[in-house]
Amino acid sequence: MAQSLSRKSFKEFWCVDQTPYNLHYSNFKTNLYVDITEHEEQKRKALECYRSYFSQTNIEQILNYNRYRGSLLGENKIAETFSIQYQLIA
Repeated sequence: MAQSLSRKSFKEFWCVDQTPYNLHYSNFKTNLYVDITEHEEQKRKALECYRSYFSQTNIEQILNYNRYRGSLLGENKIAETFSIQYQLIA
């Protein structure tokens, strides 16, 4: 997939750090924290749209992980985290 993207001369490629998918990461290095504190309820509602995929327990795990990541930004913060991969364009 990365080779296909690189042929399209992309400037940035963001990889999301989100549970439960990140349980399989071994060398993921987070380098961008996005404060989503004001959007927690919207995120919950969006996740609930996929009830056939996410159980209520999964949704709480996801939001708890976002709270954990947000705690690195400050008290009572919620964050989504990413690893930004750059490719220089010649």
